[in-house]
Amino acid sequence: MSSQENFPHRHNSNGTHDSICRMCLATVATSFREADLAGFELRHLCDPVRVYRISQGWLTNPAISS
Repeated sequence: MSSQENFPHRHNSNGTHDSICRMCLATVATSFREADLAGFELRHLCDPVRVYRISQGWLTNPAISS
């Protein structure tokens, strides 16, 4: 599985790029250069509590929940 499949990138109107973790739905990093996201993706560790809450349906809007 490629990095892009694990961490899809969102292109923002201000010219930045976000990397989103598919497992924990967290924004891993934001950068003006999309290529810079790969290093952050390699170092990302999901919060196991967050992953559990998502799996149980406790996080209804993970983009704004912590």
